[in-house]
Amino acid sequence: MARFTPFIKLLANFSLEIFLAGANRAFSHRQSGYALLNYAAETWGAHFCEAQIMNEATIILSARRICKPNSMAYPWRQFAAIEPLEEDADIETKDSLYGWTRLVWAAGEGHEAVVQLLLEKGTDVNAKDIDGQTPLWLAAAKGHEAIVRLLMKERADIHIKDKHGRTPLMLAARRDNTTIVQLLLEKGADIMAKDSRHNQTPLSWAADRGHEAVVRLLLERGADLEAES
Repeated sequence: MARFTPFIKLLANFSLEIFLAGANRAFSHRQSGYALLNYAAETWGAHFCEAQIMNEATIILSARRICKPNSMAYPWRQFAAIEPLEEDADIETKDSLYGWTRLVWAAGEGHEAVVQLLLEKGTDVNAKDIDGQTPLWLAAAKGHEAIVRLLMKERADIHIKDKHGRTPLMLAARRDNTTIVQLLLEKGADIMAKDSRHNQTPLSWAADRGHEAVVRLLLERGADLEAES
């Protein structure tokens, strides 16, 4: 925590007038004169996310002065999912860019503790973003096994499809994650589902990428080779 707190304070208290003044062609020169500030501006969000700060109110307030929760700055958008939740906080609020709720962000970025916290608060486990992707869909797509387990325990829809008809099982197969594939199959995921874009099944997704272990698992569980033609 202490190693990057100074960066947050530096950004929160620094005046940008020095960068706004003068000709555009001299901007890089002005920027090079403040190397530490430049580093802080580029990396503070990533440090925030790595630390997963849950209760540092002072630092969070400083961060809010730098970047708004709905900002397009990607590191801050990750952190927005894990800022402290007030009792009356609207945990179902979606961002304006992707339509992601806090749970979608936390699940997609692998923040297991935050996912657990949000689930305990009763957040919608099947909330969809603008592409039809849910927390489980993203967790499966990115290989976050522990989060997949948490979401399925809360009865997340394993048959959910995104706007291209892709299911969590397809994404797990494409990623070569046999554990998540096994978890989904045990819960009854449709092994023969086809996406609407390429007409591919979980088996064809895995086979196209040479994922032998996943292919073997799917065949053992009844995947039909004839359906691939």
